[in-house]
Amino acid sequence: MKEDITALSICDIPEIASWARAWNIAGIGDRITITASSRLRNSVANCDPQKRLIRVRTDLFGGTRERLLETICHEMAHIAVHELYGRSAKPHGPEWRSLVIAAGFEPRLRIPPERPAAGPDSPENKIKARSYEHRCQVCQATRRAKRPVTRWRCSACKAIGLDGRMLITRIDQGGIQRS
Repeated sequence: MKEDITALSICDIPEIASWARAWNIAGIGDRITITASSRLRNSVANCDPQKRLIRVRTDLFGGTRERLLETICHEMAHIAVHELYGRSAKPHGPEWRSLVIAAGFEPRLRIPPERPAAGPDSPENKIKARSYEHRCQVCQATRRAKRPVTRWRCSACKAIGLDGRMLITRIDQGGIQRS
């Protein structure tokens, strides 16, 4: 289910005009379409600079205004970089970073979650909180992953001719280690 929020939301976000002035791109807000999408799962938003289209996860509209503004600014900066510098500019390169800073936000790639989607004891949060620690049995170097990775080896130990095999330990929510 997609909901078009273009007319209402762009008019309701006066900050877009101030970003356009700061970026020296007159009327950029008039050329951009913002839609809500319930299909976004791994990111809160994305954009297509060539089509000047921004898709924002539907649940973002239920959160704080500051988080919504930061997300829309992040995506609009991608479109502005495309208009100003073309395809040669990197997605999160110095040009993009300078635009986000000029708009008054920290140029970060991920916005931390406002609150957990479900209660702390929900199965979803337990699955997300579970991780696996991979520890070298010789030098005690560690790596973490969401799943056990049996092919990982300790690079320092391998470099001096040792096997580098790592001991894998499951860590549940709260840091409890399981064998």
